[in-house]
Amino acid sequence: MAKKQRDGEDTNADPTFEEGLAELDQIVRQLESGSLPLAESLVAYERGIARMRLCQQLLDEAQLRVDQLTGVKPNGEPELSPLEMRVDEDLAAKQAGRAQRRGASR
Repeated sequence: MAKKQRDGEDTNADPTFEEGLAELDQIVRQLESGSLPLAESLVAYERGIARMRLCQQLLDEAQLRVDQLTGVKPNGEPELSPLEMRVDEDLAAKQAGRAQRRGASR
């Protein structure tokens, strides 16, 4: 069960893209400053990686929605399909392509 703050917000919920990006920026600044001890730096780095992955996932989902909304059939009509069905398939394909590109650049 998620913890609740006084105003009823869920404190364990994933942040929005903007919140995640702001937190990632703060983590990067802390790490770049060199002011954290090694153990705290590792914890901050792990949290930064988690926030980076969350932000990338949110960007991928947003891109899929844009792609879906701007899809057009050959006859000029909008191409509509349930987002839930396409997200898993399209996201898996994008992640596989990203993994291949990363492997090729090494």
